[in-house]
Amino acid sequence: ASSLGVTIRFEPITTEQYENWVGMQGKNRYILGSGTQASYVIKGEADQTQLDKIEIDNCIIENMRGIFSLRSTSPLAPEVTVNNTTIRDLKDYGVFQSEASAGGGYKSIVVTNSTFDGIQYLLRAKNAPTAYNVISFSDCTFNKTVLDGKYLVDLANATQSLTTFEFVNCIFGSAYSGTPKVTKAPTKPTFTNCYKTTDFAPSSMDGVIDYEKSAADLFTDPSSGNFLIKDASFIGKDSAGDPIWRP
Repeated sequence: ASSLGVTIRFEPITTEQYENWVGMQGKNRYILGSGTQASYVIKGEADQTQLDKIEIDNCIIENMRGIFSLRSTSPLAPEVTVNNTTIRDLKDYGVFQSEASAGGGYKSIVVTNSTFDGIQYLLRAKNAPTAYNVISFSDCTFNKTVLDGKYLVDLANATQSLTTFEFVNCIFGSAYSGTPKVTKAPTKPTFTNCYKTTDFAPSSMDGVIDYEKSAADLFTDPSSGNFLIKDASFIGKDSAGDPIWRP
C-alpha cells in the first residue's frame, strides 16, 4: 500500500457487529458442491472445536456427498437448525451423517419449512451415538428420498431414548429407489398431519395418511423440482409440506 501512496485504515467493529456477521454466514446462500464424491458443508473430525449452534436459513444446497459429516465423540453443536431451505442431489452421506460412537452425533436437530429432493439418506449414524435428544421435521416436502431397504432415520444401535422424535405437516412424495424403511431408533417417531403418495411405500409408517395417487399426480412437476401442489382435492394442500409449494 505504501508503495502506491495509499493509506489503508481498518476500523474495528463491535462484538455485536461481529456476531451479527457470523450469524449471517449460513443464511441466504446458494451452496453448490463440487460433486457427490467428497464435498460437504461441514465435515467434523475427531478433534473438532465445539460450536454453540449451527443455523442454515433460506439456502439452496445441492450436488454434494453430504451436508454434515461428523467423526467426533462429542456433539458438533447443542442445536442444529435448518429453515426455509432446499437440499437436493446428495449421495451416500445424506443430510446428517455421523460415524462417531459414544457421545457423538447431534444433540438437537430441528428442521422447518424445507424441501429435500434426491437424497439417498436423511439422517444416518454408523455407530451407536448417545447424543441425540431431539429430532424434529415440520412443514417439509420430501421427494426422491431414501434408498431401497435403507432407513429415513437410522440411529444404528443407539439405546438412549429421544425426548422428541417427530414429523409434523410433512409430505413424502417418492423414494430415491425401491422400498425404503422408516426408522431404526430407540424411540418411535410420531407423525402428525403427514402424507405419503403411492411412490413412497415403506412396509409400515404408522400415523401417516395415504394419498392414493402418485407424486406426479400431487405435484406440478416433481422430476424438475417443482413441488407446487396441483391436486385441488388433496386435503393437506393448505397445511402440509414446505409452505412455498402450497397453492
